[in-house]
Amino acid sequence: MKLSKIDLPLSMSTTINEPYNEAIIPLLKNSKTYKRGVAFFTSSWIELAAEGLIRFVNAGGKMKLLTSIELGEEEYKALKLGEEAKKNEILKRELISKVEETLNSNNKWTFNYLSWLIASEVLEVRFSIHKKNRRSIYHDKISIFSDGEEKVCINGSLNDSMNALSNQETINIFISWDKRDSLRIDELEKYFDNAWNDKVDEYNVYKLPEILIEEFKKKQNDYNPYIKLINKNTKTTNEKPKFDIREYQEEAIKALQSHNWRGVLNMATGTGKTLTSLFATERFLESNPDHVVCIVVPQLHLLYQWEDIITKKYNEIEILKCAENKSEWGSKIYRYARNKMKKQLYILTTYKTLIDDTFQDGMMKFNEKVIYIFDECHKLGSNEIKRKLIINDNSKRIGLSATPNRWLDKDGNVFIEDKIGEEVFEFSLEKAIGKYLTPYEYYPHFSELNDREFSEFLDLTSKIGKISSYSNRDEQSSNKSLESLLNKRASISKGAENKFEDFFKVFDGQNDKRYTLVYVYDLQVEKMVQLLKERYSLNVHGIIATTKINDRTKILNSFNDGEIDIIVAIQCLDEGVDIPNCRHAYVLASSTNPREFIQRRGRVLRKSENKDKGIIHDFVTIAPDSDLYENNEKSIVIKRELQRVAEFVRLSMNKKDEEIISYLTNIKTLSDYGVHNPWNMNIIEREEETNE
Repeated sequence: MKLSKIDLPLSMSTTINEPYNEAIIPLLKNSKTYKRGVAFFTSSWIELAAEGLIRFVNAGGKMKLLTSIELGEEEYKALKLGEEAKKNEILKRELISKVEETLNSNNKWTFNYLSWLIASEVLEVRFSIHKKNRRSIYHDKISIFSDGEEKVCINGSLNDSMNALSNQETINIFISWDKRDSLRIDELEKYFDNAWNDKVDEYNVYKLPEILIEEFKKKQNDYNPYIKLINKNTKTTNEKPKFDIREYQEEAIKALQSHNWRGVLNMATGTGKTLTSLFATERFLESNPDHVVCIVVPQLHLLYQWEDIITKKYNEIEILKCAENKSEWGSKIYRYARNKMKKQLYILTTYKTLIDDTFQDGMMKFNEKVIYIFDECHKLGSNEIKRKLIINDNSKRIGLSATPNRWLDKDGNVFIEDKIGEEVFEFSLEKAIGKYLTPYEYYPHFSELNDREFSEFLDLTSKIGKISSYSNRDEQSSNKSLESLLNKRASISKGAENKFEDFFKVFDGQNDKRYTLVYVYDLQVEKMVQLLKERYSLNVHGIIATTKINDRTKILNSFNDGEIDIIVAIQCLDEGVDIPNCRHAYVLASSTNPREFIQRRGRVLRKSENKDKGIIHDFVTIAPDSDLYENNEKSIVIKRELQRVAEFVRLSMNKKDEEIISYLTNIKTLSDYGVHNPWNMNIIEREEETNE
């Protein structure tokens, strides 16, 4: 396809657009040559551009990369002397030590692929270095794509790294079939060519040393990462992976069938809730082929996760994604409802869109011939959904959750049972660990509040007590003042300043720091990411509520592949995320809501190759170790932590809670520690939920 056939915007911003999906990937797919001048290039570009790179390489494309390299003062002086042997040795040493050492540990696969591109002469790399000042660098950011006839030039502030996508970056796009743009492209390409050919007075340009290219070639003798890239990014339509049904999944299907295809499946995280519900819908559709399947998920990344599983499992299907831009699905849902479907239709939506007027009206047009799957069905009980939900009365409904009951929300639980049905099947964590899930070790660590934090904690506790004393339980649940005070007090515990120092003391002792997930308080993500990068030179990324869906997916995939070492996250990573290679979880912040901490435990329990156990480090907030405070004051802090500790200890391999028991004995609070049955513990505070 000619480049002029690609629908390209005039400009893009990373805060609004997705430059790789909207421009770079489609341009690579249809180009024969690609010239790239950029100050900062990392091998994570391979991951970002992978889909387009496959087609580019397969079609015999050639790429020129002109970039900078950081040099120490001594290396810079030696390089200026210009002897060939020194030049080669210095560049080799700098590249090997500063590129391969870093990237080979953090982004092994993408670095191997980058070296393969060089060894196979698909990619030619040159370095521009200032003649007089090592701090002055080649800082251009220009891309020129050509299909042999037409050209597209991208010029702007975006560099070739994963981090650049989280910055606010702007790029302009020029096209050769526009007369004025064509002149701009000619000028910009001239700048690139002059720099490439060492014709810029202030800079010297060095080719990649032959001795380093030979080392790359040796590396590729028995390893071709290009094959992995093809396997990773292409799908075969004829061969589908085999999904075997397990015995307990068959029991779940029979339970749904006996309850007229309405009910909740309470299944531990990682035991195959998704596949169980798909097996169940298959069974139902055998005798009801005129029904559509509607799958409702809490967050967009789960929608795409479901889509991936469905497309791998089934051939002759139609998928309609109803989320985000209504103009893309609003009319389609009516068209599907009017026309008799030749293929099985799967409608994927979010809880937010579920109560959209257009979506609800469109679903009613299917005349009750719908089987719903409510993933993380506890979300159905939120106040907004209770007010707005309209659903086909006689439709079939399957609810999925590892934690189906809403925490201290009787009305929400009644609503869920009314709309979906009662719990018809349970497959507990006790049954799953060891056979279907990975066993885990649990290590609680004490983190003290400082005096300022504890003083504020006690002050808020006093105010909470006053409100609670003159209102009954029903009034408390709807009291906004009480809710606000509980949240402020919880934030002190979650964000305790000492937790960072305590975390690093433990983390320093972890030999292999890859495949680690760190949960922190909302406002601490950026700080933790920066500290981890500075202290350990690791590849670390944060995921927060505003992280774009495509960026989130790439980060999770890169983490699971071992290219990203650590993810720092908040609550938005709790539910349904599939990262089976996660081996370590550090919990620096958690609410009293069992759903949150049970979901977090689930992230390390999924099975994967070469993983025999998961490890959870939990930073338990306690009062300052001082005789100035009474035991009853100290007990207030730890009581909100005890249900989580008890639940994690209950099923752990190591049952490591001696320090907890000793501490509780000292402050005379041991009776509150219901380790054998933590769900009977008397914790009545309720923190406001987010991301409903």
